[in-house]
Amino acid sequence: MPDASPDASEDNGVAALAAEELKAKQTGDAAPFELVSFNPEIMAKVQRIRAAHDAIAAEEYGTGKPSTIESDPSDVEAVIKYAASLPSGDSQCPVCDFMAQSHLLTMVIDLLPSGYQLERAISAQIGYLSFNPAENDDPVAWLMEMRHLINISRTPTEEAKHALAAQAKKGPEWVTWGLPSAETDAIRNLLRSSPDPIVAAYMLAEEVLKTPYLTPEQLAQAK
Repeated sequence: MPDASPDASEDNGVAALAAEELKAKQTGDAAPFELVSFNPEIMAKVQRIRAAHDAIAAEEYGTGKPSTIESDPSDVEAVIKYAASLPSGDSQCPVCDFMAQSHLLTMVIDLLPSGYQLERAISAQIGYLSFNPAENDDPVAWLMEMRHLINISRTPTEEAKHALAAQAKKGPEWVTWGLPSAETDAIRNLLRSSPDPIVAAYMLAEEVLKTPYLTPEQLAQAK
């Protein structure tokens, strides 16, 4: 059995990493995502959707009333149309393409308020996940995207509500991704009625187990 002591790596000519070297150099929106290639034009539209989301949050925090601000429907439709289309079969990294396109839909779902545009994005995401080759070729990547979608359709516990409220009080810029969706019923109905038996089976298991919503921090720690 190899020696696991701190000096073992030095004996083998490999310097041990310090604790600081194990921490990410960048976090949040500034973190590099080298494996996944995002279309710059599409990302510009996503950023405009994000700007509208932030403006909506700021107005609602300031007035305590529903905001009248909306994302540009053409931006939303362009992102959905791009992300929902399957890439060509000659890709050098199919899982990279899958993650990039699914992430775009996930971002839009997390940013849009309740209404037609959000329902449109949810439908596109479920349509993209259904019968996607990643189900068989990269099930871990596929499950990660599926788990996020199911989780935001769950009902948060009182503890989760308090944790989210405490985070939101810091200001809209501190609100994290993956909050409970405003269109829970739409997500569950579309998952339940998916023609893909794997997607429908996951929704059936979800309804049987009645798993509570996990905050973004809890979801990241879940195995």
